[in-house]
Amino acid sequence: MNAIDQLYLVAEISATILGFIAVFIALSKNDGRFSEADRHFIQALVLASAIAIVLGLTPTTLMNYYDEELSWRYSLYIGMIAGLVMTLLMAWEQYNMSDQEAQSVHWFWHVPPWGTGGISFIVLGNAFLQDANFMAAYVTATTLFVPISLWCFTAIVFRKFF
Repeated sequence: MNAIDQLYLVAEISATILGFIAVFIALSKNDGRFSEADRHFIQALVLASAIAIVLGLTPTTLMNYYDEELSWRYSLYIGMIAGLVMTLLMAWEQYNMSDQEAQSVHWFWHVPPWGTGGISFIVLGNAFLQDANFMAAYVTATTLFVPISLWCFTAIVFRKFF
């Protein structure tokens, strides 16, 4: 599978996850609201999936205007910015969560998404600093948004139903 096909697959999977979470939310909310902790995971899932869709389509869009190497370089920069924005938003949400809600979520549930996001930043940052291998780094980092979404969904389901 080439890089573009993998990115399209990531975009398709992420769009499916977004559609599924929309149905899940519609069928499972209580009094129209989720707890702060569940909302945090839902926001992370939606952001990770939406960013994966955008990043999955970015290189081919840029290739309409730039050569392939420059398109991968610009895509990497866009990926770093999108990941940073998501990281800041989710850190802000987690930091501002009430103490009672924060204590209701075991720290373990936060480790995989933060760890996966950290790996994504390391991969992108290494390509940026080495000025090489933009395509492989970009595809890897974009693909890592899918496990973040899936883990956040798992956290929501386990917290809500188990």
